[in-house]
Amino acid sequence: MINIMVNQYAIAIIVTFIVLCAPLGAALAACFEPDPAQAEGEYKPHPVPGDVCADGTIYAGLSPDTGTAMYTTAMDMPERGQWSDIVKEVGASSSRQGTKNVQAVKDRLFSKQSYHRLKANAIYVCDNVYMHGHGDWYLPAEAELNVLFNNRYKIKNFNYTGEFPDGLYWSSTEESPLSAFAKNFNIGYRINLDKENFVSYRCVRKDASY
Repeated sequence: MINIMVNQYAIAIIVTFIVLCAPLGAALAACFEPDPAQAEGEYKPHPVPGDVCADGTIYAGLSPDTGTAMYTTAMDMPERGQWSDIVKEVGASSSRQGTKNVQAVKDRLFSKQSYHRLKANAIYVCDNVYMHGHGDWYLPAEAELNVLFNNRYKIKNFNYTGEFPDGLYWSSTEESPLSAFAKNFNIGYRINLDKENFVSYRCVRKDASY
């Protein structure tokens, strides 16, 4: 039953993204994946934040964790989410490695709770969603979220209003049993936000694409 509900939620998100992203008129870039026909030693340009990849993802910049390419989506996730509605410390303390935070939360929290309790959880949604041909999405750590913030005008479609809860974005970095770090995308303030708040978020993924 849990797997069925997860898949239904993922399908709903994918359908929403197809509707939202279809009007994008940006020229598709290959995001500089290796070209088999490319001559050895031929110059290969680096991607620029905001480039739309052939798979529909957006190049966000370099990961502060690995130094490799990091990607995000053209829009926020369709519904705001909580960090968690369970007040306990789970050890998601990495400021640079979102995947490590996700694993900490899964190890300490998700295995003990029902899907119904977790479906509005931003970390869980990113970890389980399948978008643009990829299933390795995650909620960015604080430093990874800063990459999105620094390139927000190139990536586009962020909420800049800054009027609570608008303009706030979750990171996967925990601050205390009660709170986690979020960022105000209007003025850039780092905020210790109660985990039970529903705010915006975007999933990211990374790989060595150049």
